[in-house]
Amino acid sequence: GLTTMTTWPDVDGDGFGAMSGAPMSGCGGGNRAPNNADCDDAVRTTFPGAAETCNMRDDDCDGQVDEGAKIRCGEGWCARLG
Repeated sequence: GLTTMTTWPDVDGDGFGAMSGAPMSGCGGGNRAPNNADCDDAVRTTFPGAAETCNMRDDDCDGQVDEGAKIRCGEGWCARLG
């Protein structure tokens, strides 16, 4: 009564499998994900829909780097966005 599914390797454990990973059919589980949408499977905070931060990386896997991200400078009432 188990359902077979196709999964991809998910090294960083963020729920998104590696784009370049080899698919495997089976019961799932382990370090596997039900998709191959992760553009950087070595970084847990990089996956489709992630918040873009100013770090010279494509955090949300949309092909653009740091779009819309603003750097924050200062602390407390001195804090400003660059």
